[in-house]
Amino acid sequence: MRRWASRLRRARLGVLLALLAVSGAGGAQAWGQDGRSDVVIDDPRVVESSGLAVAPTDDRLLYTVNDSGNEPVVYVVDRVDGQVVGTTTLAGVDSDTDDLEALAVGPDGRLWVADTGDNGGDRSDTALYALPAPGRGDSSRTPVAYPLEYADGPSDVEALLVDPVGGAGWLVTKGVFGGQLLRLPRLPAPGQPVTPAPVAGVDLPGLVTDGTVLPGGEAAVLRTYTDAYVYRLPGWTPAGSFVLPRQEQGETVTALSATLLLAGSEGNPALIDEVPVPRDVLAALAGPASPDVRPRSPEPPSGDGGESGPGTAVLVGAGSLAVGVALAALGLRAGRARRRTG
Repeated sequence: MRRWASRLRRARLGVLLALLAVSGAGGAQAWGQDGRSDVVIDDPRVVESSGLAVAPTDDRLLYTVNDSGNEPVVYVVDRVDGQVVGTTTLAGVDSDTDDLEALAVGPDGRLWVADTGDNGGDRSDTALYALPAPGRGDSSRTPVAYPLEYADGPSDVEALLVDPVGGAGWLVTKGVFGGQLLRLPRLPAPGQPVTPAPVAGVDLPGLVTDGTVLPGGEAAVLRTYTDAYVYRLPGWTPAGSFVLPRQEQGETVTALSATLLLAGSEGNPALIDEVPVPRDVLAALAGPASPDVRPRSPEPPSGDGGESGPGTAVLVGAGSLAVGVALAALGLRAGRARRRTG
């Protein structure tokens, strides 16, 4: 089953990239990795980096996890040389069904792991796990588990955000045409189910693969495969968006400071780029809220790194429709296959 989940994920990504390529969006080099990266994780154990966070007491250390089809392990990475300097195995987490997709650090210094990936839309065992922030060296810990129950049924979620100051938490669903913001309630006793509440009136982009809250708690950042979207908190008012460095499969984001992000890719090696928050976005965060900033449809950047023109937007819209149909078909096939193998 793990092999099937991993193959399904790669198939879906292949459909997405192929259809975007057919649409002509972004030019021939839109999905090519830039010539250098600030952090390169080439450890053979890190094959599908799907979450990223900075250690609360040492910003030289990063945390990452692999997603479905891999062991439930938090990898501790030295940001200077990209070497894995520690591992923490999540004892009691089922490696046959888990799909670890996101990481966040709370104000109490605990690391939160989101076992929330659900490509087939049929999981009943998604959960959030909390554990003391790992350090260097290898260990095994049994995390505190909080099962998730969604009000509208199973959801595919790849973004977990926690305010490092106030402790508020959110999940973001990975919809093709737009995500949904879900606010986490006050957590119950360990082992008791948590039901995130949909937040109305917030427009989010499609294909959100990760998110983070800036260290002061004043803003949230969501990323798609190609772009970053910034929101003022607590009201989730859009403050701007910008193109991220070109990566073959841009997947992760975390905040190194109030003005500097780390954006990473899946695959091996996992490539992480330092990305300054643009000055106009910082100015928008400092000034009055603007209601005119809206998320763009997820699309690769144009060949010169600038915004795509109107013609490209039309092509991406047509490609996105095809993507939706193709992903729905793949999801149906996944459900049937799981029923046959279950």
